Amino acid sequence: MSTKFHISLFIVLPLLLNSCGIMKIRGSGNVLTETRDVKDFDRVVITGTNELILTQGLDESLTVTADDNLMDHIESEVKNGTLYIGNMEEISPSQPIQFKLTVKEITGLHIGGIVNVEAGDIVTERLDIDVSGISTLSMGKLETETLAANLSGSTKIELTGQGKAVTQAIVLSGSNTYSAPGLRSQKVDISASGSNDVTVWSTDFMNIEMSGNGKIYYYGSP
Repeated sequence: MSTKFHISLFIVLPLLLNSCGIMKIRGSGNVLTETRDVKDFDRVVITGTNELILTQGLDESLTVTADDNLMDHIESEVKNGTLYIGNMEEISPSQPIQFKLTVKEITGLHIGGIVNVEAGDIVTERLDIDVSGISTLSMGKLETETLAANLSGSTKIELTGQGKAVTQAIVLSGSNTYSAPGLRSQKVDISASGSNDVTVWSTDFMNIEMSGNGKIYYYGSP
C-alpha cells in the first residue's frame, strides 16, 4: 500500500506542474494601446517583464501597449501614493509590455524583474531608486537634493545628463553598474559588495565601503 501511494505522487506531481504551464495566457499578437486613469501618486513600482518610458510634466497620464487579450491581466493601481504597474506571472505577451507614464512629481522608483526604464529629465527634492533582478534604468538630467540608489542582482543605472544632487548614497550588491559622471554632488557615500562598477562626481567628500571585485571611478577632488 505504501509503495502504491508514493508512485501515485510521482505521477500526479508532474501533471500538476505541467498544467500550471498550460494555464499561462499567451498574447494574441493583436497589439493595441490603452489609456489608464492614474492620479495622486509620487512613487512608482514596476515589476515583471516590461518597458517603461517615464517623463515629468504638468499632468499625470499612463498608456499601456500590449496584446488585447492580456489587458485585463496588466496592473495599474494607485495605493497610498504609490502607482503599481506590471504584468501578472501567468501571462506570456507576444512582445514586451510597454508603459508610457507622465508624472507631476516623483520621489521613489522601484524596478524589479526584467524591466527596461527610459526616463527623461527629472526635478525633485528627493529621489529613492531601487533596482533589482535584471533591470536597467537610463535617465537624463537629474536635479535633486538627495539621491539614494540601491542596486541588487545584475542591474544598471545610467544618468546621462549634466545634473546635480547635493548628496548621493549608493548601495550595490551583486554585479551592477552605476554610471553618473555628470551628476555633480558635494557628498557621495558608496557601499558595494560583489562585482560592481561605479562612476560618480564628488566635489567635497566621498565615503567608500567596498568588498569583492569592483571598480570605482570618480571626478572632482573630494
